Amino acid sequence: MNIRTDINAKSYPAHASALPRSVDPSALPARAAANLRFHAAILCGGSGTRLWPLSTNAHPKQLLSLLGPESMLAATAARVPYALSLTAVGGESYQQALRQELPDAHLILEPFGRNSAPAIAALCLTKQASDIVLVLPADHHIADVAAFRRALAVGYERACADEIVTFGIKPTFAATGYGYIETDRAFADADWLNGESFVEKPNSAKAAEYIASGRFVWNAGIFLFKVSSMLAALEQFVPDILANVRMALRQVEPTLTRLEGSVFAACRSLSIDYAVMEHLASFAVVPVDMGWSDVGDYRALHQLGTKDAAGNTTQGSVSLRNSSDCHVRSSGPALAISGLDGMTVVATPELVMIAPLGDAAAIKALSEMTPASAPQERFALWPAQQAWLNTWMSQAFRFWADRAWDHKGGGFVEALDLLGKPLAHLPRRARVQPRQVFAVTRAAEIGWLDKELARDLVEDGLRFILDTMALPSGGFAHLLSPQGKILNARVDSYDHAFLLLAAAHAKRVFNTPLADALVLEVLKVLDGTLRHPSGLGYAEANTPENMRRANPHMHLLEAFLALHEADPQAGGLERATGIVEIFETRLWDATHSLVREYYADDLTVWPGLEGDWIEPGHLFEWAVLLGQYDALAHRDVLSLQRRLIRSGNHLLHPKSGWACNAVTPSCTVLDGGYRLWPQLEMLRAYSQLPQSALVPAARLFDRICKQYLNASKPGLWTDAFSADGKATGQQVPASMLYHFITAFGPLVSKP
Repeated sequence: MNIRTDINAKSYPAHASALPRSVDPSALPARAAANLRFHAAILCGGSGTRLWPLSTNAHPKQLLSLLGPESMLAATAARVPYALSLTAVGGESYQQALRQELPDAHLILEPFGRNSAPAIAALCLTKQASDIVLVLPADHHIADVAAFRRALAVGYERACADEIVTFGIKPTFAATGYGYIETDRAFADADWLNGESFVEKPNSAKAAEYIASGRFVWNAGIFLFKVSSMLAALEQFVPDILANVRMALRQVEPTLTRLEGSVFAACRSLSIDYAVMEHLASFAVVPVDMGWSDVGDYRALHQLGTKDAAGNTTQGSVSLRNSSDCHVRSSGPALAISGLDGMTVVATPELVMIAPLGDAAAIKALSEMTPASAPQERFALWPAQQAWLNTWMSQAFRFWADRAWDHKGGGFVEALDLLGKPLAHLPRRARVQPRQVFAVTRAAEIGWLDKELARDLVEDGLRFILDTMALPSGGFAHLLSPQGKILNARVDSYDHAFLLLAAAHAKRVFNTPLADALVLEVLKVLDGTLRHPSGLGYAEANTPENMRRANPHMHLLEAFLALHEADPQAGGLERATGIVEIFETRLWDATHSLVREYYADDLTVWPGLEGDWIEPGHLFEWAVLLGQYDALAHRDVLSLQRRLIRSGNHLLHPKSGWACNAVTPSCTVLDGGYRLWPQLEMLRAYSQLPQSALVPAARLFDRICKQYLNASKPGLWTDAFSADGKATGQQVPASMLYHFITAFGPLVSKP
């Protein structure tokens, strides 16, 4: 298709007229949304080689969390919240990661990098000629965002006057690692100046001359222009690049455009500075002092970090003594260091790199000597996130402890309403009662709930299960009325998996005889009534059924592992091994690297649509549980874990970036809604196997909190969203506390 005609005519409508020339920069950001009518675009190329092994081609600097929970890319986007739209230009291989970071952005994907001129050409060809566009690098740090926004208002006026605007950083020292822009006069307190030329990185003597003149600013690579102005310049100076990009553009969907590789391959690789800016007769420069850094190497990270008394900056599990002016971080083993001065030490799960601080040549040489598979750094949570989470979860469990138990009818309530009122009229499910016992037990163990209060709730819950839910024929009823009457006497294997899980944890933490009694009864039912006649795992229930599910077996694996930890002599690990063998020989689809939901009685895939039903959340959950099994049984399942997480990543919803409720192996969305629990399982998997994650766990945690958790009312959350992003449901389900415990518990230290 003709991308220029098609996109401009259909997908990118014209917007309001330009801002009047009377904009007052000091009014930002309060008036920004009302006055500045511009589009933001982020260039996501580059691999940050001077930050190896954190930054690699597979996981470049812009996708890393180097200075806090947000990635460099997400922090860049956050600086322009009032833009009319956001576009990201990046490599095809980063599509899922970009969608995770910028779920609402329009993506322009390149098959390979060709520098900034083709990227900006592609950007312009997807906009209206009258649009004002701000172009930002994805991987820079700006400390004073207010100063940046004030400068933006000044530059906006010049862009509306058809000038191409760049933003120059007021230099603070004679840097030799940055390019410079020469202006027509000393910048002093000028709002803007005329640009004269672009200057490459100078030697130290020349840099000192530049600083002394007062006419040179650092080139930050930030541009603001009217699309028609930039297109005219590209047509004049590099018509071949513009023509090639125009032919290569293909709109895939309203928020996704690709550059066709066979056409784009002929495009020259050229920066916008060389292609356009150096040839312009005039351009505007807005000088700004905004605490800018390109975060180009470890020395820059060290300068931006919080230093201890000896001048060291650290992150992760690091202990230092008799060391000074070092930058040390670990997302892998704990580091204990003594006697270093001016060094960089970076540990990942598979690699430790040590080099003089700021020695980019040494780091480059080391990267070329080392296998390319070394992963980037991914911390589980940052300290501020841990503190927030501990506070939120402590308040949430206290909130639920006051409301969860039905003192009139007995048992835990199924849900609260959206204001936090218990919905005691709902029937009691066998799976929810033990989930609450488990959650309360683990909350007390972690430190989120008073242990004596938790013990009382756990023993009340166990008594209710043993006295009210028990069936005369053995096992426990599937469903009770709020008054304790049996509504469904089905003996369900999924229910009994959670009954065993709860009993095992209550036995380990509280050593209560009630837990022992429940363990014995559940094992009796599993080994008898629920054992499948074929010997292949467990039946769905004590009723005849042809269809079987993988899900009960997954939770039985979890319960058997918990039983082994509570009592190594109870046979839990042997039973868990049986589940893993069924997984490997029957449930695992090696062709597609996934586990399906529905199977026939002989554990062959169920025919039809049900056989293609995949729940991405369960792929992440299987990966975690297999890892827990490996830790106890020392059976190597790492490849299976990685493939499960990779498949889960591949099946994320292409627009929202969330794990949706159901898809097919070919990525056809069956249920595009996205509940909270699959996201928590994705977080759990990412924190256990960070090298297989699309984004660091800390960033996914932030996204989950913003989307689902009520920050002002701990204990309340939104359980589900529809495919179009609207909150659904009128309840806060109690069952979700189980997922909070399993996902959040391993991420925090005891409060």
